[in-house]
Amino acid sequence: MADKKIFITRDEYPKAYESLFRGKPHVFVSVPRKIQHAFGSNTIKRVAPNGFIKDEIRLTNKIYDYMDRVQAEAKAADENKVAQDLAQADSRHPDTRVSSEMQIIEHRIFRLNNILQRKAKEAVNKRVVLLLQIKNEEKKLQALSSLINTRMDRTVAEM
Repeated sequence: MADKKIFITRDEYPKAYESLFRGKPHVFVSVPRKIQHAFGSNTIKRVAPNGFIKDEIRLTNKIYDYMDRVQAEAKAADENKVAQDLAQADSRHPDTRVSSEMQIIEHRIFRLNNILQRKAKEAVNKRVVLLLQIKNEEKKLQALSSLINTRMDRTVAEM
C-alpha cells in the first residue's frame, strides 16, 4: 500500500515575506515540512513585476494557488497509487484469479467454437463442390456409355 501522505489547507500555509533576490524584489513562501513531499524545494518565490512589492497579496495568492494545485496533483497521484495497489491486491485474491481464468477459458472456447463453425461451413462447401463434380462425371460417363452402346449397335447391325 502507498504511504499515507499529509496535505494541508490554505489556512495552514505560512505567511509570505518579501526579500531581494539577485537584486530584484521577490515574494517568498516557505513550504511546510508536512507537504514538502509534493514540492522539489522548501521555498517558493515569485518575482515582483516592475520591481514593486505592492502586489504582495496578489503574488502570495498566486503562490498559494500553485501550492493548492501541486497538492491536488500529488493527492490525485497518491489516490491513483492506492487504487492500483488495491487492484493489484484484488488480482492476487484467489476468487478474482479464478474468475479471470474462467473468462480466459470462456473466451478461448468461444474462439474455438467460431473456428469449428467456419471449418464446418468450408467442409460443407467442399462436399457440395465434390458432389457437383461427381454428378458431372456421372453425366459424362452416361453420355460416353450411350455413345458406346450406339456404336456397338451399329457394329452389330453391320455384321
